[in-house]
Amino acid sequence: MAGIDFCLDGLKKCRRTLELKDHTAAERWKLLHASMVENPARAGCVSGREVVLVDDVFTSGATFLEAARACLEAGAKTVSVMALARAAKPADLVCSVAGMTRLAQIENRRR
Repeated sequence: MAGIDFCLDGLKKCRRTLELKDHTAAERWKLLHASMVENPARAGCVSGREVVLVDDVFTSGATFLEAARACLEAGAKTVSVMALARAAKPADLVCSVAGMTRLAQIENRRR
């Protein structure tokens, strides 16, 4: 209705990961690292585009970080994130800040 392109399956998991619910933010990031790639069936869907990732709950940010990394590696111009709710404790955000620094490094390498 808004005239915005979307792709519900632009990313896919490329390896199995453990359930995240009983892990710290740092452990979640390690468990998810390099676990997502661009879906080959949707190759090119993020390349050169401004991407917005949407999730139901922001917990530690690890899933957003991994998805954003995969989008940037696939050629996304920018990646923004949006969640409907936040469940993270302030201490968990340390992982997110470190992860965002890593994403900035990926983006800078692409330029």
